Amino acid sequence: ILATPDVAVQVHQVMAHLDYVIFPWLVPLVRFELAIENGVAEQRWVAGAYALVRANVRTSVLAQVRQVGGRYEFDRVQAALSVGF
Repeated sequence: ILATPDVAVQVHQVMAHLDYVIFPWLVPLVRFELAIENGVAEQRWVAGAYALVRANVRTSVLAQVRQVGGRYEFDRVQAALSVGF
């Protein structure tokens, strides 16, 4: 696309994100993402949770599902440990 500047690319993106604080140390989340590029749509759902282990130490787990060709398929699971000073 960069080599041919006369080609027009049309991209639309939408995202909705919801966090809900169950306890001060536990926050589940869900996120929806939609990207439409030149009429081809791709959807992605992300669900997960953040947990505060102690002050400045947070763990998180996220799972991602995406739509490919009209059907949903499991994409990945991500776990993280964040430490701040």
